[in-house]
Amino acid sequence: MKKETLGGRLRRLRHARGLTIEQVADLIGYSKSRIQQWETNFSPPTDDGYRILEEFYGVMLRGKQYYTETAVERMARRKLLAMAKDAGVMSRGLSVLGISPEAVAGLEL
Repeated sequence: MKKETLGGRLRRLRHARGLTIEQVADLIGYSKSRIQQWETNFSPPTDDGYRILEEFYGVMLRGKQYYTETAVERMARRKLLAMAKDAGVMSRGLSVLGISPEAVAGLEL
């Protein structure tokens, strides 16, 4: 059985959420080219990159353990996303509302 690469896993997680590379880049504050490098296994994320990706996708990437958000965390994230949508801001524009992109990580757009 072939093991999944980190890049393949990142790509699968992104596709499962219906996101483009550009959307992920905007939401987590990294460049499109950096996301592409991670997804093609050209270069691995830094420790900070791993942390952000793990928070964004809601999975452990450096181990095989998975975790899920609590119901309260999920409701809070959905509320923040709804506020951003209502205000007409997304990606880095979330800072206008005082919301970091990580705060809405993992939400469906």
